[in-house]
Amino acid sequence: MKLSFDISPDNDEEIIIKCKSLTEEMRILGEAINGALGQKQRLNVFRDDIDYYIDLSKFLFFESDSSKIIAHTAGNFYFTDMRLYELETLLPRNFIRISKSCIINASAVSAVKKNLAGASTVYFAGTDKVAYASRSYFKNLCQRIGDIRNII
Repeated sequence: MKLSFDISPDNDEEIIIKCKSLTEEMRILGEAINGALGQKQRLNVFRDDIDYYIDLSKFLFFESDSSKIIAHTAGNFYFTDMRLYELETLLPRNFIRISKSCIINASAVSAVKKNLAGASTVYFAGTDKVAYASRSYFKNLCQRIGDIRNII
């Protein structure tokens, strides 16, 4: 990987990352740059006839409901035209797939009720909303929450 600067007093400041594909390394680099610049990432969602631009940190989870993707915050829900697999590639590392139909914000998780016979329940701080983790995703969920929160 090479790093170069194009200094031009006539242009606005802009950072461009050129890569062959959006790898995990590139996602981490992009998140680090946004964090260093103090910029919050926003997602365009909608409800009724209104478009909203909401900070990613406000989202608790995204779930698919037939043909719609519902984006949940603590107090509301919105819709997005993106598919879960598209969101999964664009969202920061703290968002984790926990089933075929759900991606959660691990930073917002307050508790996980383990149920290895079926779907485990994921609880979020400050709300009664819950999400369900399928058995096949449970180990990865616990591991990633531990990594994000630096729990031993």
